[in-house]
Amino acid sequence: MRTKFFRSLFSALFLLVFLTGATAQDVQEGGIASIFSKGVGARQMGLGGAVVAYPQDPTSVFWNPAGMEYLQQKSFSLFYASLLAGASYNFAGYVHPTLNIGTFGVGVSRITTGDIHHLEFTPDILDNFSSDQSEFYLSYAKIIRNLFSFGINLKLEREVIFNSSGVGFGVDVSFLYRPGIDNVFLRDIQLGLTVLNAYAPRIKLEDQIEAIPHRIFLGFAKPFRLGRDRKPLYFLFSVEEGDQESIKFRTGLEYSYQNLGMLRLGFNDDGLSFGAGAAYKQFQLDYAYGKLANGTYNGHRISFTAQFGKTKEELLEVARVRREREINRKVALEQQRKRQKNIQKLLKDANQLYKEEKYFEAKVKFSQVLELDADNLEAAEMIDESDARMKEISDQDIQRILAARQEETEKSKTEEYVSKHVKLGQGFLTKRDFNSAIREFNLALERVPESESIKDLVDKAKTELKKIINKLIDKADNLAKKGEIDGALEYFNQAELLSMNDEVRYKEIEKRISQLETKLNVDDYLTTGIIAYRAKNWTEARKNFEKAMKLVPNDTRITRYYKEAERRENAREERMTPDVNKRFIKAFNL
Repeated sequence: MRTKFFRSLFSALFLLVFLTGATAQDVQEGGIASIFSKGVGARQMGLGGAVVAYPQDPTSVFWNPAGMEYLQQKSFSLFYASLLAGASYNFAGYVHPTLNIGTFGVGVSRITTGDIHHLEFTPDILDNFSSDQSEFYLSYAKIIRNLFSFGINLKLEREVIFNSSGVGFGVDVSFLYRPGIDNVFLRDIQLGLTVLNAYAPRIKLEDQIEAIPHRIFLGFAKPFRLGRDRKPLYFLFSVEEGDQESIKFRTGLEYSYQNLGMLRLGFNDDGLSFGAGAAYKQFQLDYAYGKLANGTYNGHRISFTAQFGKTKEELLEVARVRREREINRKVALEQQRKRQKNIQKLLKDANQLYKEEKYFEAKVKFSQVLELDADNLEAAEMIDESDARMKEISDQDIQRILAARQEETEKSKTEEYVSKHVKLGQGFLTKRDFNSAIREFNLALERVPESESIKDLVDKAKTELKKIINKLIDKADNLAKKGEIDGALEYFNQAELLSMNDEVRYKEIEKRISQLETKLNVDDYLTTGIIAYRAKNWTEARKNFEKAMKLVPNDTRITRYYKEAERRENAREERMTPDVNKRFIKAFNL
C-alpha cells in the first residue's frame, strides 16, 4: 500500500509539473501517459516537438526510428534539462548506419528526482528517498525498395519508487516517406508516422500493474529556399493523439545559415518555445527555452551532438574501390591463367611448324610468345634457330641466282646487299614490326626480283600484318558498341598507323575515326547540356544542345532538349495580377 502511494505521488509530480499540464486528459482508462511523452533533444523541443518527419540526429531513436536511415554518419547525442525540486531529465543516444543491412541505434531516457521527504500522517520527516524512471531503446531502421523507411524500437521501461521497482517491455513502430514529387508545393517534402507503445509496456510494482497507452505522431517537414543563396527555412507540422485524448497540434520553424548557425521557433499545447544551435565541423550544440505544463513552468534544455567516421557516401566509395580492386584481382588471375594457356598453345604450334620446316610461321608464333613472356628462353632460342634456317634457305636461293652472273665483284656486292636487308627484315619480324620487315624484304627484292624465298617472306609478313589490323578493328568495334569511344579510337588509331601502306584500308579506317570523333563530341555536348539543364542553368544548357545539333541536326532527342532549354531560358517570373491570383487560388482549392 505504501509503494502504491509513493508511485502515485511520483507520477503526479511529473505529470503535473513537467509533462502533462495537470490535465485530466492524461490519466487515461488504459493507463497513465508516459512521462517521456514530451520527447527528447533541445533542437527538437525548440521546434515544439513537431519533428516526426524531420530526423537530424540520434534523438530519432525516440521521435521516429525510421528516420535513422537518413543519417549519414555514426553519431551520438546527449540531452539535459533541469526540472523542479532538483529533478533532471537526460537522454543519450547513438546511431550506427550501414550500407546494406540498415541502421542500428541505442538510447536511454531517464528522469530522476532529488530527495523526497517520506511523511506518513504527521509533519515529521521519517526519512528521504529518491525515485527515477528510465526507458532503454534498441532501434533498427531500413529503407524498403527505395520507397520509404521502416523503423522499430524494442524498449524496456524501468521504474524505481521508494523500495520497489518494476520493468515493462514495449515496441514502437514508425515510417518515413520521401515522395520525391517535382512540384512547387510538394518538392522535398517528408512525411513521418510514429506509433509509440504499439505494444504497450506493462509495469508491475508489488500488486499494481500499470499499462502505458499508445501515442501516435503524424506529420510532415517541408523546406523553403530563401534569397539568392537559397538558404533553407524548414516548416514542420505534426498532430498527436493518445488513448482517450483529444488531438494536439505541434508546429515549428528552423532557419539555417550555411549549416553553421540555426534559429528555431516552435508551438504546441504548452505554448511557444524558442531555440538556437551552432555547428562546427562534426560537433553541434543546441539550446531550447520554453514553457512546460501548460505554461506553469519555464525550462532550459541543452543538447550536444557529435558525428564521426565516414559518411555513407564515403563508405560507398570505399566499397566501390574495394569491389573494383577485387574484380581487378580476379580479372588479373584469369588473364594470367589464359596467358599461360595461350603461351603453351603457341609454343606447341610453333614447334610443330618448325618441324614441318615452316620457319617463317614458326618464328611468328615464337615472337608472339615473347610478347606474352619476354623471359621465355625456349621462344628466344627457337627464334634464333628459325632465323638461321631461313637465312640458309635465302642464301641458297641467292647463290643460285648469282651463280648465273658473270662478274664476281657484282655478285659479291649484290649478295652482301641482299643479305643485309633480309637480316634486317628478319629482325623486324622478331619485333613483330611487319611494315618495316616488308620494307627491308622489298629492298632486297629490288636486287634479286626473282627470289621466291624473299617473295614468300613478303607475302607472309603482309598476311600477319593484315591479321593484326583486323584484330585491332574488331577490338575497336566491340568497344564502340559498348559506348567506350575513347578506347575504340585508340585501337582505330593503331590500325590506321599499320595501314599506311594500304591506301584503301587506310581511308576506310580514317572514315571510321571521323565518325567516332563526331559521336564523342556530340556525347560531350549532350552530357554537359543535361548537367546544366538539371542545374537550371538554361543558357549553358541551350548552348551545348545547340553545338550538338550542329553535329547531328536530325537527332530528335537533342532538338527536343534544345527547344525546352531555350523556352525556359526565355521565361520570366512575373507577379500575378490580383484577378489572376484570385483565379489561381480558386482553381487550387478545387
